[in-house]
Amino acid sequence: MKTIFTITTIQLNYRYQQEHQSPIVRQRTIGFFENREQAEAIIDDNIGDIYEAGYYDYVVLEELKPGIYSPVIWEQWYKWENGYEKIPKPGMLHHYINFAMG
Repeated sequence: MKTIFTITTIQLNYRYQQEHQSPIVRQRTIGFFENREQAEAIIDDNIGDIYEAGYYDYVVLEELKPGIYSPVIWEQWYKWENGYEKIPKPGMLHHYINFAMG
């Protein structure tokens, strides 16, 4: 079965616990692709300025099967450090899944 690779940009709120709010300030699924390499190139090269001049400091690349309520098969997280760098999933988001499709 074919899968898709989605790119979602995210801005996090590190003071969410003190403010009793969500750790996610904003998120935006900006595209989907048929292969991982194409999606990774978009992230690695910041094609289309997905960083949006500092608006989105995190990106998650997720692999999904077609269908409704599709579980995430695989994910890779990135954080902006003068370019997107691979990182582990931020701890504050361990209870969150499937950022692209909800």
